[in-house]
Amino acid sequence: MVADGRFLLRGITAGAGTFILTVLVAMAAVAVTTADAGTEWADRHTLTAVLFTALWALAAAGAGAIGAWQAAEGGAPHQAAARLAGALGPTVLIVLVSLTALGGEGASPGAVVAEAVVEIAAAFAGAGALARRLEAEG
Repeated sequence: MVADGRFLLRGITAGAGTFILTVLVAMAAVAVTTADAGTEWADRHTLTAVLFTALWALAAAGAGAIGAWQAAEGGAPHQAAARLAGALGPTVLIVLVSLTALGGEGASPGAVVAEAVVEIAAAFAGAGALARRLEAEG
């Protein structure tokens, strides 16, 4: 029974690891892009929030796809299992970051939840797209 669950661990860790690396790259890109966004903090704050959400969603989609691929390579019994394993890694990280962002004087809770929903949907979309492609090729 332990061997049956290895694909899940492989997909989750691959998805989470990829998400962390791509988010670090996204953070650097956003920092460079918004360095001269305008004269007022509101301009820079809005631009930064939009860029972060877009790049985190792309990172989540890519991480979900890589996680699904690794889960399939690790022996996932079917497409749905590979898709779930691939999307779980980035989803867990998104939920943790979103829960952390709810406190303090940052974005409103509605904005945090909306961003999390977009990013989680992207993770599942990325995992699903690759899982369908792998199934079509296999």
